[in-house]
Amino acid sequence: MHVEQFLHPEMEGVKSINPKSVYIITFQDGQTIKDKITRICDSFTGQRYDLPETADLYTQIERMKQTIENQRLVYENTKMQLRQQLIDFDRIEGNLQAQQVEGRKPSSTIYVYKMFLAKEKALYQTLNMMKSQSNSFLGYYWAPQEYFPKIQNALNSQTATKTVAYDNHNIMPPTFFKTTDLTRMWQTIVDTYGIPTYQEANPATISMVTFPFMFGLMFGDMGHGSIILAFGLFLTLFADSLKKTALKPFVAGRYLLLFMGICSTYCGFIYNEFFALPMQIFPSCYELGKRYQWVSPDNNNLDYPAVVGNDFEWVYLKPNSTISSCTYPMGVDPVWSLSDQKITFSNGIKMKMSVIMGVLHMQMGIFIKGTNSIYHGRWADLFTEVIAGTIILLGLFGWMDFLIFAKWFLPMNIQTNAGTTTNQNAPSIIGILINTVFNMGAIPPDQKTYVPLVGATQEKMYNIALILLLVVIVLIPCMLYCKPCFFRHKASHVELHGEVEFSNIVGEENQYNSKIQREEDQNMD
Repeated sequence: MHVEQFLHPEMEGVKSINPKSVYIITFQDGQTIKDKITRICDSFTGQRYDLPETADLYTQIERMKQTIENQRLVYENTKMQLRQQLIDFDRIEGNLQAQQVEGRKPSSTIYVYKMFLAKEKALYQTLNMMKSQSNSFLGYYWAPQEYFPKIQNALNSQTATKTVAYDNHNIMPPTFFKTTDLTRMWQTIVDTYGIPTYQEANPATISMVTFPFMFGLMFGDMGHGSIILAFGLFLTLFADSLKKTALKPFVAGRYLLLFMGICSTYCGFIYNEFFALPMQIFPSCYELGKRYQWVSPDNNNLDYPAVVGNDFEWVYLKPNSTISSCTYPMGVDPVWSLSDQKITFSNGIKMKMSVIMGVLHMQMGIFIKGTNSIYHGRWADLFTEVIAGTIILLGLFGWMDFLIFAKWFLPMNIQTNAGTTTNQNAPSIIGILINTVFNMGAIPPDQKTYVPLVGATQEKMYNIALILLLVVIVLIPCMLYCKPCFFRHKASHVELHGEVEFSNIVGEENQYNSKIQREEDQNMD
């Protein structure tokens, strides 16, 4: 017989961590069958109990209940005694009465011991980093210049401690950036990628603008951005109160969320998207209630008037106006969401803006590296990495950004075949780059009628692209091999990464030990 739920009435409603099942096996009396069943039960690694005789069953149940009750009483008494003992222990005897008179809570002995142990641990960890010299310890530490007077006063106030500034060494000091609540989160993000060396420019200042704006480009939506903005504004205004709640982890990044929300809302306004839906904030350049058919003798004249009644492409026009003379005040005209050019037009804004900002962000990083190289006199880095890297970046991706701007100046009709060749005959920027690299500027036969983005003809455009490509190909090996060859030639003057000179420190240590020994000899005399 299998008992699914075998619980005492007092245990009803109590969830068991390890639910168990109870099996009751009955069989005819016999030693052989009993041995077989016993071995089977033992193979399940469970606990086996022999049922008593029926006459003794209720007696043993009562005895078991009494045993359980006695153990429960012992447990409760022990628990109360331990709690009272901890309460008595967790008080400082000398201050208990004075604190009660002053209306303050008694100090916690456990907390005092905890602070004492933390202090002793920190003390011995510091001593382990120092060198023992007879009756004294010698150690070196780094400290910001503005904090040195406070540290010196605190250490010199002790009779057995003395600290002096030591500058006779060639060790690169560690980097220290003083942060505030506003800059701390950006500094943490930058430090995850790498900490600038001593006296190098700190890119966290620039990332305060670029990081949230790049997020806004990717997450541009007035609806979603306003939610992040409201949450960041809420954390910023009530930061002091929220530090004591479950939102405390978000308080540290309140300014980051606030800036991300502002940039996301702004980019959403540029994209004209509110929860992915367009909004007519300004008057549209197109009249949705009136459609006209495009008629043009050369199929290229944008200013040719629209006429109704011919079998040409239907287009939306603003009454008494033309496509070329109407400009939406700011953002994207909402009527583009109804066009069959929606994907092409939206990608031309979102994706291409992301590419432009990405190249600008990389060029900004190269510029910072250039300022660091000039400041520290690392001229090899300046010529082989900064200047060469700038030419390579602008020769490839800068040229692509230039083509993006050039293509933006070509008008695009809201319909596919609306009287202009630019929708169909404007070359693809990706196609230009592919043809330049793999076809060496050869124009495919199906693209010879395309309008050039730069120059008078496509041949001139591809010639410019080929010149830039050749310059990049020449500079890549220069950037990769010139610097290693230069340092190999000047190996005797190179300071290897991670290697520091301790000769000056050792000499200073010997002088300090000699001074201590002379003072001890004088005291003995």
